[in-house]
Amino acid sequence: MDKRKVSKTDLLKADLLRLLDDPEVCAKIRNKFEGTSVSMGTSVSTSDLKGRSVSWSTSREGVGSSSHVADSHDAEVAALQKELATQQKEFVKLKSEKNRLERLLAASEQEKKELEDFRRLYEQLEAKVKPLEMKINSLEGSVSKFQSIYDLYLSLPATLRKNLKGYFNESDMWSFVVSGAQPDNIRDFWDYCKNDFVRGRLKESRDKLLGIFMFFFNLINETLGETWILQQVSCGASFDTACLSSTPESPVSGKVQEVVWPGMLYATNKKVFRKSLVVVK
Repeated sequence: MDKRKVSKTDLLKADLLRLLDDPEVCAKIRNKFEGTSVSMGTSVSTSDLKGRSVSWSTSREGVGSSSHVADSHDAEVAALQKELATQQKEFVKLKSEKNRLERLLAASEQEKKELEDFRRLYEQLEAKVKPLEMKINSLEGSVSKFQSIYDLYLSLPATLRKNLKGYFNESDMWSFVVSGAQPDNIRDFWDYCKNDFVRGRLKESRDKLLGIFMFFFNLINETLGETWILQQVSCGASFDTACLSSTPESPVSGKVQEVVWPGMLYATNKKVFRKSLVVVK
Protein backbone atom coordinates (compact mmCIF):
# COMPACT_ATOMS: atom_id res chain seq x y z
CA MET A 1 0.00 0.00 0.00
CA ASP A 2 1.24 3.51 -0.89
CA LYS A 3 2.71 5.11 2.20
CA ARG A 4 2.07 8.66 0.86
CA LYS A 5 -1.41 10.32 1.38
CA VAL A 6 -3.60 10.71 -1.76
CA SER A 7 -5.38 14.10 -1.96
CA LYS A 8 -9.18 14.40 -1.96
CA THR A 9 -9.08 15.93 -5.40
CA ASP A 10 -7.37 12.85 -6.78
CA LEU A 11 -9.99 10.63 -5.17
CA LEU A 12 -12.80 12.68 -6.64
CA LYS A 13 -11.24 12.51 -10.06
CA ALA A 14 -10.97 8.76 -9.81
CA ASP A 15 -14.65 8.47 -8.81
CA LEU A 16 -15.70 10.73 -11.69
CA LEU A 17 -13.78 8.64 -14.19
CA ARG A 18 -15.57 5.51 -12.99
CA LEU A 19 -18.94 7.27 -13.52
CA LEU A 20 -17.94 8.36 -17.03
CA ASP A 21 -17.29 4.76 -17.89
CA ASP A 22 -20.96 4.01 -17.18
CA PRO A 23 -23.06 4.50 -20.49
CA GLU A 24 -26.23 5.41 -18.63
CA VAL A 25 -24.50 8.09 -16.61
CA CYS A 26 -22.88 9.47 -19.76
CA ALA A 27 -26.29 9.70 -21.49
CA LYS A 28 -27.83 11.62 -18.61
CA ILE A 29 -24.93 14.01 -18.50
CA ARG A 30 -25.13 14.58 -22.27
CA ASN A 31 -28.87 15.30 -22.08
CA LYS A 32 -28.27 17.63 -19.18
CA PHE A 33 -25.55 19.55 -20.96
CA GLU A 34 -27.60 19.69 -24.21
CA GLY A 35 -30.52 21.32 -22.32
CA THR A 36 -28.28 23.81 -20.71
CA SER A 37 -26.57 24.64 -23.98
CA VAL A 38 -29.87 25.80 -25.50
CA SER A 39 -30.42 28.38 -22.77
CA MET A 40 -26.76 29.40 -22.71
CA GLY A 41 -26.26 29.23 -26.44
CA THR A 42 -23.50 26.70 -25.95
CA SER A 43 -23.35 23.01 -26.91
CA VAL A 44 -21.27 20.27 -25.31
CA SER A 45 -20.43 17.44 -27.59
CA THR A 46 -19.65 13.87 -26.74
CA SER A 47 -16.12 14.47 -27.98
CA ASP A 48 -15.68 17.16 -25.35
CA LEU A 49 -16.72 14.75 -22.67
CA LYS A 50 -14.37 12.18 -24.04
CA GLY A 51 -11.56 14.72 -24.10
CA ARG A 52 -12.16 15.62 -20.53
CA SER A 53 -12.37 11.95 -19.72
CA VAL A 54 -8.98 11.43 -21.27
CA SER A 55 -7.60 14.42 -19.33
CA TRP A 56 -8.90 13.00 -16.05
CA SER A 57 -7.66 9.55 -16.94
CA THR A 58 -4.23 10.96 -17.54
CA SER A 59 -4.36 12.69 -14.19
CA ARG A 60 -5.27 9.36 -12.58
CA GLU A 61 -2.34 7.67 -14.27
CA GLY A 62 -0.14 10.50 -13.00
CA VAL A 63 -1.27 9.73 -9.48
CA GLY A 64 -0.27 6.07 -9.94
CA SER A 65 3.12 7.04 -11.44
CA SER A 66 3.93 9.37 -8.56
CA SER A 67 3.14 6.59 -6.12
CA HIS A 68 5.56 4.21 -7.91
CA VAL A 69 8.38 6.80 -7.83
CA ALA A 70 7.84 7.30 -4.12
CA ASP A 71 8.04 3.54 -3.46
CA SER A 72 11.29 3.29 -5.44
CA HIS A 73 12.77 6.26 -3.56
CA ASP A 74 11.88 4.77 -0.19
CA ALA A 75 13.40 1.41 -1.12
CA GLU A 76 16.63 3.10 -2.19
CA VAL A 77 16.79 5.09 1.05
CA ALA A 78 16.20 1.94 3.10
CA ALA A 79 18.96 0.10 1.21
CA LEU A 80 21.36 2.98 1.76
CA GLN A 81 20.50 3.13 5.46
CA LYS A 82 21.15 -0.61 5.77
CA GLU A 83 24.50 -0.27 3.95
CA LEU A 84 25.40 2.69 6.17
CA ALA A 85 24.67 0.66 9.30
CA THR A 86 26.85 -2.20 8.01
CA GLN A 87 29.71 0.16 7.17
CA GLN A 88 29.42 1.85 10.56
CA LYS A 89 29.74 -1.51 12.31
CA GLU A 90 32.76 -2.38 10.16
CA PHE A 91 34.27 1.03 10.90
CA VAL A 92 33.89 0.48 14.65
CA LYS A 93 35.61 -2.92 14.36
CA LEU A 94 38.46 -1.48 12.29
CA LYS A 95 38.90 1.41 14.71
CA SER A 96 39.09 -1.02 17.63
CA GLU A 97 41.68 -3.12 15.78
CA LYS A 98 43.65 0.03 14.91
CA ASN A 99 43.72 1.06 18.57
CA ARG A 100 44.83 -2.46 19.59
CA LEU A 101 47.67 -2.46 17.05
CA GLU A 102 48.76 1.01 18.14
CA ARG A 103 48.91 -0.20 21.75
CA LEU A 104 50.92 -3.24 20.70
CA LEU A 105 53.27 -1.07 18.68
CA ALA A 106 53.79 1.28 21.62
CA ALA A 107 54.48 -1.70 23.90
CA SER A 108 56.84 -3.17 21.30
CA GLU A 109 58.78 0.09 21.07
CA GLN A 110 59.07 0.19 24.86
CA GLU A 111 60.26 -3.42 24.99
CA LYS A 112 62.74 -2.69 22.20
CA LYS A 113 64.16 0.24 24.18
CA GLU A 114 64.37 -1.88 27.34
CA LEU A 115 66.09 -4.65 25.39
CA GLU A 116 68.60 -2.19 23.96
CA ASP A 117 69.33 -0.82 27.44
CA PHE A 118 69.76 -4.36 28.75
CA ARG A 119 72.10 -5.24 25.87
CA ARG A 120 74.31 -2.22 26.60
CA LEU A 121 74.39 -3.07 30.29
CA TYR A 122 75.25 -6.70 29.49
CA GLU A 123 78.11 -5.63 27.21
CA GLN A 124 79.48 -3.33 29.90
CA LEU A 125 79.35 -6.09 32.51
CA GLU A 126 80.82 -8.59 30.07
CA ALA A 127 83.74 -6.24 29.42
CA LYS A 128 84.42 -6.17 33.16
CA VAL A 129 83.72 -9.82 33.89
CA LYS A 130 85.68 -11.37 31.03
CA PRO A 131 89.14 -10.24 32.22
CA LEU A 132 88.23 -11.37 35.72
CA GLU A 133 87.15 -14.77 34.45
CA MET A 134 90.39 -15.12 32.51
CA LYS A 135 92.40 -14.15 35.56
CA ILE A 136 90.45 -16.54 37.77
CA ASN A 137 90.85 -19.34 35.25
CA SER A 138 94.55 -18.63 35.08
CA LEU A 139 94.83 -18.61 38.85
CA GLU A 140 92.76 -21.76 39.15
CA GLY A 141 94.96 -23.42 36.56
CA SER A 142 98.03 -22.27 38.42
CA VAL A 143 96.66 -23.47 41.75
CA SER A 144 95.94 -26.85 40.19
CA LYS A 145 99.49 -27.04 38.86
CA PHE A 146 100.91 -25.90 42.20
CA GLN A 147 98.95 -28.59 44.00
CA SER A 148 100.12 -31.23 41.52
CA ILE A 149 103.82 -30.36 41.89
CA TYR A 150 103.44 -30.15 45.67
CA ASP A 151 101.84 -33.61 45.72
CA LEU A 152 104.68 -34.89 43.54
CA TYR A 153 107.25 -33.53 46.00
CA LEU A 154 105.44 -35.12 48.96
CA SER A 155 105.59 -38.48 47.16
CA LEU A 156 109.41 -38.50 47.41
CA PRO A 157 110.96 -40.67 50.13
CA ALA A 158 110.94 -38.98 53.53
CA THR A 159 114.74 -39.22 53.84
CA LEU A 160 115.18 -37.44 50.50
CA ARG A 161 112.72 -34.68 51.43
CA LYS A 162 114.66 -34.18 54.67
CA ASN A 163 117.81 -33.56 52.62
CA LEU A 164 115.93 -31.08 50.42
CA LYS A 165 114.58 -28.96 53.30
CA GLY A 166 117.25 -26.37 52.63
CA TYR A 167 115.71 -25.70 49.21
CA PHE A 168 111.99 -26.27 49.74
CA ASN A 169 109.56 -25.45 52.55
CA GLU A 170 107.06 -28.29 52.56
CA SER A 171 104.85 -27.01 55.41
CA ASP A 172 102.08 -26.13 52.91
CA MET A 173 101.57 -25.75 49.21
CA TRP A 174 102.08 -21.98 49.03
CA SER A 175 105.24 -22.07 51.14
CA PHE A 176 106.56 -24.82 48.90
CA VAL A 177 105.87 -22.86 45.70
CA VAL A 178 107.36 -19.61 47.03
CA SER A 179 110.54 -21.32 48.16
CA GLY A 180 110.90 -23.20 44.88
CA ALA A 181 110.46 -20.00 42.84
CA GLN A 182 113.72 -18.59 44.26
CA PRO A 183 116.51 -18.86 41.60
CA ASP A 184 119.22 -19.53 44.23
CA ASN A 185 117.24 -22.41 45.75
CA ILE A 186 116.68 -24.06 42.37
CA ARG A 187 120.30 -23.64 41.41
CA ASP A 188 121.39 -25.30 44.67
CA PHE A 189 118.74 -27.99 44.20
CA TRP A 190 120.23 -28.66 40.74
CA ASP A 191 123.70 -29.05 42.25
CA TYR A 192 122.47 -31.43 44.95
CA CYS A 193 120.75 -33.70 42.42
CA LYS A 194 123.72 -33.78 40.02
CA ASN A 195 126.18 -34.65 42.77
CA ASP A 196 124.01 -37.52 43.99
CA PHE A 197 123.57 -38.78 40.44
CA VAL A 198 127.34 -38.75 40.05
CA ARG A 199 127.56 -40.85 43.19
CA GLY A 200 125.10 -43.28 41.70
CA ARG A 201 122.25 -42.40 44.01
CA LEU A 202 118.71 -41.10 43.42
CA LYS A 203 118.24 -43.16 40.28
CA GLU A 204 114.85 -44.40 41.45
CA SER A 205 113.66 -40.79 42.08
CA ARG A 206 115.25 -39.24 38.96
CA ASP A 207 112.00 -38.69 37.02
CA LYS A 208 110.24 -37.04 39.97
CA LEU A 209 113.20 -34.80 40.73
CA LEU A 210 113.47 -33.84 37.06
CA GLY A 211 109.75 -32.96 37.00
CA ILE A 212 110.14 -30.72 40.09
CA PHE A 213 113.23 -29.03 38.60
CA MET A 214 111.56 -28.36 35.22
CA PHE A 215 108.44 -26.92 36.91
CA PHE A 216 110.38 -24.30 38.87
CA PHE A 217 112.78 -23.68 35.97
CA ASN A 218 109.81 -22.63 33.82
CA LEU A 219 108.12 -20.75 36.69
CA ILE A 220 111.23 -18.63 37.26
CA ASN A 221 111.41 -17.74 33.56
CA GLU A 222 107.68 -16.86 33.53
CA THR A 223 107.95 -14.74 36.69
CA LEU A 224 111.27 -12.98 36.13
CA GLY A 225 111.42 -13.09 32.36
CA GLU A 226 113.68 -15.44 30.46
CA THR A 227 116.59 -16.06 32.83
CA TRP A 228 117.93 -19.51 32.00
CA ILE A 229 117.99 -21.77 28.98
CA LEU A 230 118.23 -25.55 29.01
CA GLN A 231 121.35 -26.92 27.40
CA GLN A 232 120.53 -28.84 24.25
CA VAL A 233 122.43 -32.11 23.98
CA SER A 234 121.82 -34.67 21.23
CA CYS A 235 122.32 -38.36 21.81
CA GLY A 236 125.05 -39.61 19.45
CA ALA A 237 126.98 -36.33 19.61
CA SER A 238 130.67 -36.41 20.52
CA PHE A 239 131.40 -35.96 24.22
CA ASP A 240 133.02 -32.56 24.92
CA THR A 241 134.39 -31.89 28.41
CA ALA A 242 134.24 -28.14 27.77
CA CYS A 243 130.44 -28.14 27.99
CA LEU A 244 129.51 -31.60 29.30
CA SER A 245 130.23 -33.75 32.34
CA SER A 246 129.98 -37.57 32.42
CA THR A 247 129.00 -40.23 34.92
CA PRO A 248 131.84 -42.07 36.75
CA GLU A 249 131.36 -45.27 34.73
CA SER A 250 131.60 -43.42 31.39
CA PRO A 251 134.83 -43.54 29.28
CA VAL A 252 136.89 -40.40 28.80
CA SER A 253 135.75 -40.05 25.21
CA GLY A 254 133.00 -41.39 23.01
CA LYS A 255 129.43 -40.59 22.03
CA VAL A 256 126.66 -39.28 24.26
CA GLN A 257 124.27 -42.12 24.98
CA GLU A 258 121.92 -40.53 27.55
CA VAL A 259 121.36 -37.22 29.31
CA VAL A 260 121.00 -37.94 33.03
CA TRP A 261 120.60 -34.35 34.26
CA PRO A 262 120.15 -31.32 31.94
CA GLY A 263 122.57 -28.36 32.04
CA MET A 264 121.71 -24.66 31.98
CA LEU A 265 122.86 -21.54 30.13
CA TYR A 266 122.35 -17.88 30.93
CA ALA A 267 119.68 -16.46 28.62
CA THR A 268 121.59 -13.18 28.19
CA ASN A 269 124.93 -14.48 26.87
CA LYS A 270 124.19 -18.18 26.22
CA LYS A 271 127.12 -19.13 28.50
CA VAL A 272 126.93 -22.57 30.13
CA PHE A 273 126.96 -22.23 33.92
CA ARG A 274 125.76 -25.77 34.70
CA LYS A 275 127.00 -28.61 32.47
CA SER A 276 124.71 -31.47 31.53
CA LEU A 277 125.48 -34.83 33.12
CA VAL A 278 125.58 -37.51 30.43
CA VAL A 279 126.37 -41.20 29.95
CA VAL A 280 129.14 -41.74 27.38
CA LYS A 281 129.67 -44.90 25.36
